[in-house]
Amino acid sequence: MRSRCLLFPEDAVVFQLLETPGKPEDFKLSSADAIKLYNEAVKAATKVGLPWDTNPIELVPSPQLVALVKKSQELAAASESSED
Repeated sequence: MRSRCLLFPEDAVVFQLLETPGKPEDFKLSSADAIKLYNEAVKAATKVGLPWDTNPIELVPSPQLVALVKKSQELAAASESSED
């Protein structure tokens, strides 16, 4: 996958629950319902004393990746300007 790519589903997302072997059951879960389910799970976990870190995780690219992306952008810009 390339940087700056946006992925959008073409159809509604359908999950399959594999509760009984050989008998998958389709179900849909909206974004709102997924967030609600997640929040309820966090609340239930903390209620019974399970540790749950609520601090955001900040992902920081390595210096090598930053340099690679910068070089890629420079090459893309140069290629676009040479096409004009």
